[in-house]
Formats: sequence, structure tokens, C-alpha cells
Amino acid sequence: MQHEVDVAVVGLGVMGAATLAALAKRGISAIGVERFDIPHALGSSHGGTRIIRKAYYEDPRYVPLLHGAWDAWRGLEGRVGETLLLQTGGLHFGAASEPDLQGVLTSVDLHALSHELFSASDLTRRFPQFKADPGDLAVVEHEAGILFAERCVQALVEVAQRDGATVFARESLDLLDLDGERVVITTSRRTITCRRVVLTLGAWWPEHAPIAAPLPLSVRRQVQFWVRPSDPEAYRPGRLPVFMRYGDEFVYGLPEAYYQGLKLAAHRGGAPASPETIDRDVHAADEAIIRSYLRRYMPAADGPLLGARVCMYTNSQDQNFALGVHPDALQVIVGTGFSGHGFKLAPVVGEILADYAIDGSSSRTIDIFDVGRS
Repeated sequence: MQHEVDVAVVGLGVMGAATLAALAKRGISAIGVERFDIPHALGSSHGGTRIIRKAYYEDPRYVPLLHGAWDAWRGLEGRVGETLLLQTGGLHFGAASEPDLQGVLTSVDLHALSHELFSASDLTRRFPQFKADPGDLAVVEHEAGILFAERCVQALVEVAQRDGATVFARESLDLLDLDGERVVITTSRRTITCRRVVLTLGAWWPEHAPIAAPLPLSVRRQVQFWVRPSDPEAYRPGRLPVFMRYGDEFVYGLPEAYYQGLKLAAHRGGAPASPETIDRDVHAADEAIIRSYLRRYMPAADGPLLGARVCMYTNSQDQNFALGVHPDALQVIVGTGFSGHGFKLAPVVGEILADYAIDGSSSRTIDIFDVGRS
């Protein structure tokens, strides 16, 4: 079967789904191709819930994009008629000298984000679910919360189809022919001819993409956990914000809002992985860092394990995204390097990648996303 469109998007995790939705909304004829189900639990866009936050320790230049993403998720909610973003507030805490916590303070100060500061003793009075170390500092930002991950992906694909895009799932990318003016894509079921192709391949970029990534990438195995606290009601939205503990062992968590239980995971570390061979079993060693965190900082939540899921980070060397035209193939638009913090920004990333697919450039991007950086 043969198809001809302006743009094809290969990989319909949250970034590809957002790109397809942005293209379709602008009236661009587009096809999206996904090798698995939509959504699925084999990549980086699953796990029930994800954090959205604006007090960005990584770099304050992300904050204007986060304002746009927050509004875009709210707009998508209006289109599909359901809640996708649940505002809970966000708690950032750790030693006052911790560089990441200082990064949070920089973002809230530069962008005048609504927030409160707490000492260690103030923190435990305000949120008795936590214990803190002497000298800890806490920042509570008001515009933070939970995104319902799989439903976000489904909603983006739904509006893309509603606006005219075609979607094919359970089709692998077999061949990408870039020799002519048009791109010819061969999947396991069809041939697609297009002017440009957007590759949002997630963890499949480094080793399994039909063209080499334009910058170094590494894939890391990560595990998400759900536990049952002694008083579950105290760990649900309204009483518990999303939270991040900064330090040598960076652990984050979300109140119960999709799957049963308090969700926790380590943000850094993780064994090198390949999506084809990754160990999807969960082991005691995976759980150890979470248990250590709970015993020290949330002891009343150190209850029975309810569930665990493996996912992957696709990391750039500087932990910033890579968005733009592939330097070796002008027909290929690259979206990669989301480094474990991209989900929340998907609607803005989708608009940026759609800009590149249509015009070859984007006024919405920022220089730290340059695909050609070393």
C-alpha cells in the first residue's frame, strides 16, 4: 500500500504524538507511524503519571516554554473533554547548598514564579509526610502537578486524527530512502512518500535508527515504583504535592492519582540499556535506593510494594533536548535527547518540530536545543 503526504512522523510516544497533532492542526497532510500500540509501556511515555513543573533547576531558559506547555495541556483538555493535568503544587527540597536546589531558586526568581520557602522545621510542619535533614531548604511552587501520561498520548493522537492526520500502529520502520528530493519510507506494511520525515524514536535513536543521531546519546534503564503508605489518604492530591529530593540520590515522587499507591523513582543513574535487550524484570537492587529514601525522608510511606515498571531515559551529554534539521539530511527532522525531563514539554516540542518540518526553522526554539552542538 502506498501513501503520499507532506510530512511523516515516525515514533508516536508523547513527542511524536504532539508533533503529529501540531502538523494536523495547521492543515498539513501528515501520517504518524508507531511500531507498537498507542500508547505502550516499552519506551519512555508511560507510567500512569508524570510531573509537570515550572521551577526548572536544569536551566531557567526552559521556563517560558513551560508556560506555553502548561497552557497547551489545558487547551488539549478542552478539546478532549477530560482532565489531563492535575495541579498539586511541587515540593523541591534538599541541602540549601545543593546546586540543583539553587537552580530551582534561580528559575523562580528570574521568572517570578509563585512559590513559598520553608526551613527544615517549617517543611515538616507544613507536610508531616516528610522528614528533613538539619539545614535543609524547601521550595514549594504553586504551578506544578501531574500529567496523566498514557491519556496525554492518546489525547494528542485523537486530536491529530480529528484534524486529518492518518495513524498507523504496530508497523516497524524498515527502510528510509533519502536519495531523492522526496523521502521514501518503507514500513512492515506500506510505503510512504513525503517531503520531510520527523524522527521521534526515543530510546531507539542511538542504535536502531535508520540514520545516525547527530549528537551522542546514551540510553539508561530506569524503574518506577508504587508503594502503599500506612495512611494512604495523606499521600493523595490535596494533601501531598509532587516532590523532588535533591542530593547524591535524586528521588522524585507523585501522590496517588492513577495507579494505586505513592509513586517514586530515582532520577539519576540507571544501567546502560538498549530497547531491544533491556532487562524489564525488577530486582531488589532496583528497589534499594527507593527504600533508603523512604526510610530516611518519608518513613510512614515505607509500606508494601504495589507495582513497578521499567522505562528508559535517552540522554544527551548535557541533558538538553536536540531539536532541528539533521545536519546530514535536510529532509530529516530530529527530536531526541529528552533526558528524562521532556514529557511535560511535549506540546511545545511538537510545535517546534512541526515548524522545522514545514519551514526548516523555528522561532520558538532556544540555542541549547541545537542538534549540531558538540
